[in-house]
Amino acid sequence: DFSEVIMYQLHVRGFTKHSSSKVKDKGTYLGIIEKIPYLKELGINALMLLPCYEFDELSLDVGSYNAPSENGTKNTYYLSPKSSYASDVRHSDVEFKEFVRQMHLAGIEVLMDIYFRPGTNLYLMTDCLRHWVINYHIDGFRVNQEVMPAISLVSDPIISGVKLLTSYWDE
Repeated sequence: DFSEVIMYQLHVRGFTKHSSSKVKDKGTYLGIIEKIPYLKELGINALMLLPCYEFDELSLDVGSYNAPSENGTKNTYYLSPKSSYASDVRHSDVEFKEFVRQMHLAGIEVLMDIYFRPGTNLYLMTDCLRHWVINYHIDGFRVNQEVMPAISLVSDPIISGVKLLTSYWDE
């Protein structure tokens, strides 16, 4: 229940990147797993992940879908975990699934902040959120309501079953 949520927002890489984190896999999903005892000490029961889907960090087009890469091919964003946040970039999906599984075993829900660019197709956004729930067992999302109306979220049979935040903290 929302009234019982004690949420901690973090950036996957930034949370454990510094040497003071004392984790083996700095700046990765596995690094956060190593910090579960610390998170439990804080008393949290939910993590809000800042964008951790695949995006080109050097582009101003963060979060775009099927943006052309330097070699002219299409990169699929929104639908896969950020590979550079994994200890093995070839298996970021497996590592992300293990991260979510370990959080759940510790009694911590995992929510994602997903920023959809204005003009993104509504069906794509819906399919994207369903994908994260079905394939990665994500417990909720914060989405920008000006692009994806809340009514679309609560009327979907899969998405309506998770926690939904449609406004940002300052509103």
